[in-house]
Amino acid sequence: MIDKMKLKKNLRVLFGRGVLSVICGIYVVLFIFIAIFAPLLSRYTPTEFCGSKFLSPCAEFLFGTDALGRDVFSRIMYGARISFVASLLSSAIGLVMGTTLGLIAGYFKGFVSMVIMRFTDAILSIPALILSMVLALLFKEGGILSVGFVIGFTLMSSYTRVVYGLVLGMKENDYIVAAKLVGQSKTAIIFKHFLPNCFPSLIVMFTMTLGNAISLESSLSFLGVGITPPTPAWGSMVSEGYKYLVMKPSLAILPGLFVLLTVVAFNVVGDGVRDVLDPRLKGKL
Repeated sequence: MIDKMKLKKNLRVLFGRGVLSVICGIYVVLFIFIAIFAPLLSRYTPTEFCGSKFLSPCAEFLFGTDALGRDVFSRIMYGARISFVASLLSSAIGLVMGTTLGLIAGYFKGFVSMVIMRFTDAILSIPALILSMVLALLFKEGGILSVGFVIGFTLMSSYTRVVYGLVLGMKENDYIVAAKLVGQSKTAIIFKHFLPNCFPSLIVMFTMTLGNAISLESSLSFLGVGITPPTPAWGSMVSEGYKYLVMKPSLAILPGLFVLLTVVAFNVVGDGVRDVLDPRLKGKL
């Protein structure tokens, strides 16, 4: 009974923004479903030449065809998969790297902590898109792994800052002092006490950075330093469609619209997850 009441309360908080949060939650579920099952849902592969170029929407081609005769609807579905994988990969890389640095900086005082936090401040002072562009130019691969690492490195500092603050707040707690008195090693204290207590905040941050990662990946692909054609990334589709903005505006507008909707949906859902798991972060993330 208590669990059911708690579940209902959490759902009310999660969807506390009314219709908007419900719509965004449904959109996120559909986005993930399409990203996973894109090969089964699409009639054509994203690089398959399946008709005349610039066909208007019809029963066979729901969004028409592009300048090379490829099905736009199939490419957008595969683009959802690229965005989802890139955002998961980059957020996971940022989570692991940032959490590790935050734990070390928060627990160990002195020179190590100072170096890590000054490095973090330096990274945070650079606009995320500019930093990502510079790093992407250094890699020059255009693959999903390199793009994931670039965006993950960019997101890393946010995790470092949050974990660092959480560790500082826990260092003087009684259970930490007791663990030191009984002779637990520093590694045990970090992984048995500090890290588990950071999980709620980390889950919230991970959810909220998914939208940011999708935005960065699309921006890099649009600028030509992210996922390279013919891989159907939404950003590169906008860049290709921009050339035909007067002749066939839907080639640029449709993938751009899906980027916008996806980022907004993940941000709204992330806000709801934050309110459920860690309300203390409200106004900070």
